[in-house]
Amino acid sequence: MKKICNSFSIFTLLAVLTLATFSCKDNKPDPVPEDTSKITNLVLQLDTNQKGHNDATATVQNAAGIDGKETNAITLDANGTYIGSIVLEDETKTPKATITSEYTIAYQFTGTDAIISASGTTPTFTTKAAGSGTLRITLTKAGKSTVVTVPVTIR
Repeated sequence: MKKICNSFSIFTLLAVLTLATFSCKDNKPDPVPEDTSKITNLVLQLDTNQKGHNDATATVQNAAGIDGKETNAITLDANGTYIGSIVLEDETKTPKATITSEYTIAYQFTGTDAIISASGTTPTFTTKAAGSGTLRITLTKAGKSTVVTVPVTIR
């Protein structure tokens, strides 16, 4: 009877160890899928409904990506209010993909007398006195930022 109990105990111990060994999960976190989108085209349209004031469009396009790039220069009228809309596209996809909603968008004027009263995909800019400077657009996704600068003249 003792031999049967010892054999049973050894068998039970081996079974428990086997289950414990093979049922343990690897505690590594699931890999984060690599972000495959790339901003290859940015269009910032600034519209004003003020009589005598002109609309403006800033664009930059680069197949390798737009980070660190500069758009065409834009001219805004002094004492004007502009409602913006921005579109970000990935033209490496077929068909091209609009990826604007994937990014947090922030704007900053330097060297100009202008105020930003709304950000994101529909910014509002109010210009004051004439001058020139830059509009810095920061596009952030998953902790990574892409920066584009827009040369601005206020007349």
